[in-house]
Amino acid sequence: MHAIAVSHADSVPTTAPVVVPRPAGKAAQKQAIKHAGADRPKPPRTVHTSPTPEPIVPTPGEGAGAGAGAGAGSLGNGTSGTGSGNAGRGAGGGGAPCGAVDFSARGPATFNAKTGFYERTNVMAIVHYADGSSETVALDWTWRFRSEDVDPFNPNADVPMFFQPPPPAQRANEPPAVQYIIKNSNAHGGTKLNADCPNIPPPPSPHP
Repeated sequence: MHAIAVSHADSVPTTAPVVVPRPAGKAAQKQAIKHAGADRPKPPRTVHTSPTPEPIVPTPGEGAGAGAGAGAGSLGNGTSGTGSGNAGRGAGGGGAPCGAVDFSARGPATFNAKTGFYERTNVMAIVHYADGSSETVALDWTWRFRSEDVDPFNPNADVPMFFQPPPPAQRANEPPAVQYIIKNSNAHGGTKLNADCPNIPPPPSPHP
């Protein structure tokens, strides 16, 4: 017997796939968004004990305070206030008006050696109104922080957000959205708005 060699001429040669390296990606700059309105933490109440005071014996001319003209009416019951609901003057809800304010900023703060503060000039405010509408406005003044640890836009700083108002000289010229924030903020920078209302969205989470 003879061995017969068979040629597969119709076979298709295969080649290894060519891998083209992709350029390394770079993450987008993160934007930190914080919800305003947190009250400042209050220190625990301290109760100081004191010895039982000596009974006070009225002297002539002082009286014991039990005269016929006295009575509990001095406290007064008053009358119900005028207005209603969220105005805070009536017998309705009496709470703060519905609304919310969020602030956002991109990137780290810049240290200013002249002032000794970490500064931001890129803060944005998102105002949520009671009817569900919202407005975004760029704040045209500098926000300052003593350190990066108290910068609420710093992702490593777990601190509450407080509003820093514009300089007094320019407040009258600010747009209505900023006027709304100023009107509804307290002296510490916390908002007096009630975010737990219909049509008010929850605070957004930071996103790239």
